[in-house]
Amino acid sequence: MRRRKKDYRRDQFVDTIEKVLKWGLSHRDRAITIIIAIIAGVVIGYSVLTPKENFNPQAELILFQVKELIGIGKFEEAQQLLNYLVQNFGTTSSGSRGHYYLGVIHSSAGRYNEAIKEFSLFLSSIPKSYFLIPSAHIGRGGAKEELGDLDGAYEDYKKAAESNTPLAQIGKIEMARVASLLGRKEEAEAILKKVIEEEPGTIIGDDARLLLGYLKARD
Repeated sequence: MRRRKKDYRRDQFVDTIEKVLKWGLSHRDRAITIIIAIIAGVVIGYSVLTPKENFNPQAELILFQVKELIGIGKFEEAQQLLNYLVQNFGTTSSGSRGHYYLGVIHSSAGRYNEAIKEFSLFLSSIPKSYFLIPSAHIGRGGAKEELGDLDGAYEDYKKAAESNTPLAQIGKIEMARVASLLGRKEEAEAILKKVIEEEPGTIIGDDARLLLGYLKARD
C-alpha cells in the first residue's frame, strides 16, 4: 500500500526528533533552551502540517521569509520581520505563529520573560497545531525553568506530555527531571519507568533509562 505523504513526513519528524534528543539531553549543562531551539528548528520544516485558518498570502510570505532567516542563523533580521508580522497581521494564522517564533528567538538569546510572553500569546491565539502547541509548552517551560519557576515549568512540560504527538515523550522526560528538582523523586522515577516501557529500544527510552539511573545513583 502506498504511504500517504503526510504520514511519511510525520515519520521523518519522529526520526529527526530522536536525533535531537540524543544530542540535546546529553548537553543539559549548556542550558535548557538549547534543546528548545533545536526542536523549533526541526518544527519549522514541518509546519505545513499546522492548520492555517484566517490565511493571508502576504502574511504567509513574511513568515516563510522568517523561517528562511532562522534557518541560516539571521535571528536579528528574523525578529524584525516577526515584529512587523505580529503588529500588522496579528489576527491571521501567520501572525499567531509569529509569536511562537519570537518566543524561540527570545529564548535562544536568554530573554526569558519576553519568551514566556510570546509563547503565551501564541498559545492563547491558536486553538490547535499538531507540533507547535506542545513545542510552545516545552519552550515556555524551559524559559520558566531558567527563571527559577520550577512549578510553572512542570505544568508546561505536563501539558506537552499530555499531547498526542512525538513531543509528548520529551515533555514526560522534562517533567520527570523537574519533578526530581522539586524533591518528588518517586514521581520522577515513575514517569521515567513509563517512558522506558513505552519506548523500548529507542533513543528516547535510552535517555529516560539514563536519567533514571542518575536519580537512583543520587540515593
